[in-house]
Amino acid sequence: MNIQNIPNSTSFGCKLNTISVIESTTGKFLKNGNNVERIKLISNVLDIKKKDLEVLTRDPLIGFICFISSGKILSENNPHILPIIEKLKQIMKIDKTGETTNAMVEKIINKYGHELDLKI
Repeated sequence: MNIQNIPNSTSFGCKLNTISVIESTTGKFLKNGNNVERIKLISNVLDIKKKDLEVLTRDPLIGFICFISSGKILSENNPHILPIIEKLKQIMKIDKTGETTNAMVEKIINKYGHELDLKI
């Protein structure tokens, strides 16, 4: 697997918040997600300049579309994360309370760290 969890060493492309990566690739917002980290992910993956990021905060639909597009790009460039994401999507479908989803997300964070070093 090509996920680096060594702090302070970027070797694949860009360090991205793990929860934001999970959210963008699954298309579901999590309770412990952060808007600032979501915008950073969009900015890094889509290479959007700081002045253009204001549009994302003004129109939530544009922000969501950019977020999902970022997840698609990350999935295509990092196919090794697809089995993890597919398993999480299956859990999300049947998990009504969110407890199992949160446990799986915590497991992913414990294994790979709070930041993932992925290809963009």
